[in-house]
Amino acid sequence: MRRVIPALLIAVIAAFTVAACGGSEDSAPPTKAEYTKQYQPINRAIGRLAVDVGKAVETASGKSNKALTKTFGDLADQMNAEADKLDDLTPAENPVVIKQQPAMVKAMRTIADDLDA
Repeated sequence: MRRVIPALLIAVIAAFTVAACGGSEDSAPPTKAEYTKQYQPINRAIGRLAVDVGKAVETASGKSNKALTKTFGDLADQMNAEADKLDDLTPAENPVVIKQQPAMVKAMRTIADDLDA
């Protein structure tokens, strides 16, 4: 469980780092506004996941290993789903976003792995 808290912090920091961004599947890169519009639902979902992980940690005491495995496994699945959505976005034509988006996807997958451990 100790690894969950650092993972949660990474998720929150990463969410705020890329919060001003979003993407499209057109041949031209999306504008910053288009990217932001597409990224916002993912950002909101990451925020909800952070809250859900916190609640799961706070309420873990006294629960069976089976129940904890299911709870944290479900949270890991949700984090991987959001990482997939972010990975599918075409970054805005911004060098910072182009560099940070893959790093955030990688961090989200690491968090999911930690939650599923």
